[in-house]
Amino acid sequence: MATLAERRAELVAVVPSGTTVLGKRQPPYVAVIGEGVDSEHVIRGEVEASFRLAMIAGGWDEEAAVKQLDTMKHAVLTAVRGLTGYRIGALGRDGRRSIAGADYLAADLVVSAHITI
Repeated sequence: MATLAERRAELVAVVPSGTTVLGKRQPPYVAVIGEGVDSEHVIRGEVEASFRLAMIAGGWDEEAAVKQLDTMKHAVLTAVRGLTGYRIGALGRDGRRSIAGADYLAADLVVSAHITI
């Protein structure tokens, strides 16, 4: 079984990471955000860890951003489906996310997997 850090690294390795300009990540990219663990259900030294995959599309050009986000959703779903031991949860609605004073089209996907504690 994998640790929390190993599970996060698996997700980071398969999702689009975007490009970095002057130390700042530029969309499109996917941020892998830890959502915590369900410690009430410890089974043989394992718990379920959840992660939110925040998909951030390009700048607010609605037509281009929608196409880009839909492409990202497909790529992320396909990538996570190919990983062993993950459960795919809810894919949230499209929405606006403000980052560093700019608006981007975004959507979140929740996934989970068992980890060793």
